[in-house]
Amino acid sequence: MSRIALSAVAALAALAGSPSARAVQSCELNGQHVNPDNGSTTEGKTGLMRCRDGEGGPVLREQELQQGKFMGLVRYYKDGALEKEFRVNERGNRDGLAREWARAEPGAKPVLVREETLRDSRTVGLARSWYPSGVLRRVSPQGALPEVYRFNDVEVNIRSNEVLRAGTPIELSAKEFALLAYFISHPAETLSRDRLLDEVWGYENYPNTTIVNGRSDLPGSCCARKRPGDPDQEGVARCSQQGT
Repeated sequence: MSRIALSAVAALAALAGSPSARAVQSCELNGQHVNPDNGSTTEGKTGLMRCRDGEGGPVLREQELQQGKFMGLVRYYKDGALEKEFRVNERGNRDGLAREWARAEPGAKPVLVREETLRDSRTVGLARSWYPSGVLRRVSPQGALPEVYRFNDVEVNIRSNEVLRAGTPIELSAKEFALLAYFISHPAETLSRDRLLDEVWGYENYPNTTIVNGRSDLPGSCCARKRPGDPDQEGVARCSQQGT
């Protein structure tokens, strides 16, 4: 396996651990203040957490908790209107129907611009998108991933969330595995940092710093996977100089 292909797997941890420049939010659950970054404030609790832009500001996010775990409905708001709605499973991955809205112009009523169904953050079936004007933009059929995907001496088991290299397990967190699966499910596509954060993490505000950096053998912040069967295929990802 090439050095770049190995670097793509190693870079997953860098993406997962990067800080995000989120707005300062004040969150409450069942009438009590909670901090979503402090598990002790949400431990064992069930309900819909609501986060505002500071004290008394507009709602920015709603997220469901079940017995202290973020699982179920997630909503993001912008300028007082619903912008994104999806669900996450026990692994923290998007699962089920996901929708996005946008305004054709400031002050206009938001309209549906994207709709898809996901399983463990992977699109299945049809993904549809519209222009803010309401005109259909694209319909993309997405097939299910194979249960086991292999390249060189690496084996990725989609069902069990396991990765082996030469028979030796590679430890990945649930989010890191979701990112790897996202690479696999989008062959021959250039995947920007912002797109990965939006589609895999669901971040509303992106970091100001470059996510994938600090490696001389990983020059760009955008990665794409070669198509299966390419004669010169070296691994899951290659990198380009498309900037940050």
